[in-house]
Parts: sequence; structure tokens; C-alpha cells
Amino acid sequence: MILSVLLAAGLGVSVPSSQFRVPTGLDTTLNSELGTRNSLSHDLHVSHTRMVLEGTTVACRIRLFKDDLEKALRLYSGRDTLHLTEKGRADSLFGAYFGQKATVVADGKRIALTVSASGTERDPAAQEIVWYVLEGESGGPVSKLVLLQGVMFELFRDQQNIVQLLRAPGDVHRTLYFVSTDPREQVISF
Repeated sequence: MILSVLLAAGLGVSVPSSQFRVPTGLDTTLNSELGTRNSLSHDLHVSHTRMVLEGTTVACRIRLFKDDLEKALRLYSGRDTLHLTEKGRADSLFGAYFGQKATVVADGKRIALTVSASGTERDPAAQEIVWYVLEGESGGPVSKLVLLQGVMFELFRDQQNIVQLLRAPGDVHRTLYFVSTDPREQVISF
């Protein structure tokens, strides 16, 4: 069920900007899953993550703008010529980067997430998107989750990372918003 939730077609989500602490001066009409604005090509620095907790499994699908991700992975790896392609998405490099920039702690135990799938696509504004599915195991059903999704905070002062969380069973939904100007962990109790 988890992978079907993460990989299901039609993942487009319209998220009301009223749920977030939005930097002043930004038009925050979030028209696509990544929050791109239709009138501009790519002015926002944003990622979107869907996370599912089911039993002892923790899985997430993160979507990022390809050009931003390449910059982050070049800086992280020290490889100035790194380019992501449809067939070469640097899964292991992204997994290591994500492990350093994101915190996922379930009931006091840090969860190591590994990349199990990846791909590329275009968003409604025709921007190139790279996505990764990461999976890990907790010691049991999660009752307290500590999250920090800090990818690309080192690059962009206006970086925004949206995490939509689903805990099953129980169909508990939460939306978390992380910004580089306030990089704090957030705690959710179930």
C-alpha cells in the first residue's frame, strides 16, 4: 500500500498558502505539487515530500527541481560537472545527501532511509523534476515523530520544503512546512 500511495498517478496537490509561514513579497499561489507559479519559470526554491507511516515502515517520495538539486549535489559531492539525467539520477549520492540534510526520528530512534526508486518528470509549468522514493524501518508503530526536512537550506535563503504526512492505519494527515530561515525540527505525536 505504501508505494502505491507514494507513486499513484495524479499526485498534484493544491496546498492553501494560509497553512504556511510564507516569506513576505512572494506570490504563493501553489498551483502544482511543487508550488511553481504558472506565470514564472522557476522563481521558487521548493521541494515537496509525501511521507507515509504504516506499521513499522517509513517511506517518502520527494520531488525537487532538477537544476536546484544538481547545484546541491555538486556542492555536497565536490563534483563540479555532476549532471542528472533520465537514466543517471545519482540515487546513492542523493541518499547520502538526504541523510545528512533531513532528520527522521521515530520514538527516539533515528530512521535511516535508503533510496528504493527514482525518476524524472515535468511539472505543469514544464520544469524538470527529479523524484526519489526513500524507505526505512522503525522499531514499531510510530507514536512520536521528529522531522526536519532541510534539503537545499545551504543553497537558498528562500528554500521551502513541504512535507505531507499520512499515518496509517487511522488515516492521520499532517502538513509540515520547513524554511531555511527557521530550520527547526518539528514534532508530531499520534
